Amino acid sequence: MKGSCFSLLRLPRSLGDLFKFFLCALCVFGGQFALVGCASRQTQAARLPPVEVWGKEKAATAGNFIGPRAVTVDDKNDWVYIVDSSGRIQKFTRGGKFLKQWRTPSIEKGKPEGLALTPEGNLVVTDTHYSRVLIYSPEGKLLKKFGSYGSGPDQFVLATGVAVDKQGNIYVADYNGAPGEGLRVRIHKFDANAKFLLEWGGYGEAPGKFRRLNGIAVDPEGNVVVADIVNHRIQIFSPQGKLLRYFGKLGKGDGELNYPYGVAVGKDGSIYVVEWGNCRVQKFTPEGKFIAKWGGVGRAPGKLAHPWGLAVDEHGYVYVADTENDRVQKFKL
Repeated sequence: MKGSCFSLLRLPRSLGDLFKFFLCALCVFGGQFALVGCASRQTQAARLPPVEVWGKEKAATAGNFIGPRAVTVDDKNDWVYIVDSSGRIQKFTRGGKFLKQWRTPSIEKGKPEGLALTPEGNLVVTDTHYSRVLIYSPEGKLLKKFGSYGSGPDQFVLATGVAVDKQGNIYVADYNGAPGEGLRVRIHKFDANAKFLLEWGGYGEAPGKFRRLNGIAVDPEGNVVVADIVNHRIQIFSPQGKLLRYFGKLGKGDGELNYPYGVAVGKDGSIYVVEWGNCRVQKFTPEGKFIAKWGGVGRAPGKLAHPWGLAVDEHGYVYVADTENDRVQKFKL
């Protein structure tokens, strides 16, 4: 049922996810299941009322969502794109008016997890479980696709997050999804024509390594900001893949992180992180110094349930994929 703990957890795809799933399964009390996945039951995140809440019900209908996963904003045209767990991409005005929707070619293996925009305004989608990247026009016409399953430099296992820089270079986060498969966890860089340029990363806990990847963004300087989920940190790299700095550790305090799934960067370089584990959003300086937090576990407006992704527009509005509440919330600090 929707209020159960099991409905709030995806099938485990790594050791970290398996551990969280196991903890959730243990938390039966009086016939009720709790939202234990979100540590913010013990964390008092600031109460920030949303400017808008998009999605009235869990449904694959226009303007509604089934587990929204990623958001991206077209500042030039005032459009917002959202992909959800039904494999639908929906297009809205910045004010939340539904414009159109379309689906990715196939969803039997799994659903897309990442969105980004090219300088020309085309939409880049990571078709995660099909190990490829799709590029659409703003009207939903499929323009290009690239990638295939494998461990080669221009191949993916699970293509999760995606980001595009001002030159049109495309960065794709890729990971195996399960131990024992070579544990290739890496960032790929392609040029605007989808030609492979370089890769970096690898599995591990050392700086510059990853254990699982999802959210990825590019800052105003062209550096690549990566949500290193199971290492509970954010890592920042040069466009050539050189590690510049990192911040975060497991916890529920200010500046600490608990499964950071999504990351976005404002026009001033501020870094916004959404945490699956703490069910909150935190804002940091470009150097990783804590500024603010909001959210906390719940279903009331302003509360979150295992959010996956977020985006920030040029006016400072933050759009959060409130995944297990089947809605998108728009905030302004």
